[in-house]
Amino acid sequence: MMRQFILLSVIGMFLVLNGCSPYGKHISALHHSDVEKRRNAAFRLSAFEKIDGKLLPKLIEAFEDDDAVVREFTIKTIGKMNPRIDGVPAAIKNGLRDPDLSVRRAAAAIFSTMNPVPSEVLYALAESLGDKDSLLRTFVRSTFIDMGPIGVNVLVHICKSGNDDLRCLAVTTLGTIGCEAKRALPALQGLLNDSNDQVRTAAQKSIERIQYTYLCPSQSSQ
Repeated sequence: MMRQFILLSVIGMFLVLNGCSPYGKHISALHHSDVEKRRNAAFRLSAFEKIDGKLLPKLIEAFEDDDAVVREFTIKTIGKMNPRIDGVPAAIKNGLRDPDLSVRRAAAAIFSTMNPVPSEVLYALAESLGDKDSLLRTFVRSTFIDMGPIGVNVLVHICKSGNDDLRCLAVTTLGTIGCEAKRALPALQGLLNDSNDQVRTAAQKSIERIQYTYLCPSQSSQ
């Protein structure tokens, strides 16, 4: 009985990866010599509501495509997989750092539906606060605000390292998160003596927002 189960599992995996599945023909087309066929295949895969985790190796290969459109829809497809699957967080991090803006935006958009958010991708997302594209920066900032306390620790880490512009953005984002970023107060207070004037100013404003602008439960009871 066990031997039959193993055999059926192996056959099932083979069929999924080699065409006898809803994804089969599209997976095969991801390696077509015609870029339009690869683009169409990537787009079709991204339209599926759920994606089998067994397809991840093939999708990671497709994400190495020279064509940005293929990579964009491939990362969207990977984003529909369970984020706990080994290899998915690393793929998303690569998407956030892709040289093409449309791919980076697609990778950042994954976080709006991702549950749970793997801790190993948060630093790459925080780095995107410093992206040269203002729309992407705004989207990433909104994502951290929506995540609330989940992203506080990584933002605090960014506040202490990296370039000053990115540090300022991380500090400001903590202030916008408000009450849920209360545990960041010691780190922000430490930045009041920072060597960079903009960082000091941003830290002061964020401290005020966390303490006063947002009504914390502990304050409302006083």
